[in-house]
Amino acid sequence: MNLTPIESKVARLLMSGMKNSMIANELNRDRSTICTIKANIFRKTNVSTLNDLMLVLGDSQVLNET
Repeated sequence: MNLTPIESKVARLLMSGMKNSMIANELNRDRSTICTIKANIFRKTNVSTLNDLMLVLGDSQVLNET
């Protein structure tokens, strides 16, 4: 799976427990942009929940590329 650098960063922040609005603040992006990025991450990883994402990406090198 090929996550973009921003998708990898958002995935890391989601998995660390941050909420969409907190991530938006951290990355100086609009909350709706973060929601779109999150949806893209879920689609690319074929998951529907954050718990599933954590199982799929857990120690993944995908998150260490950026």
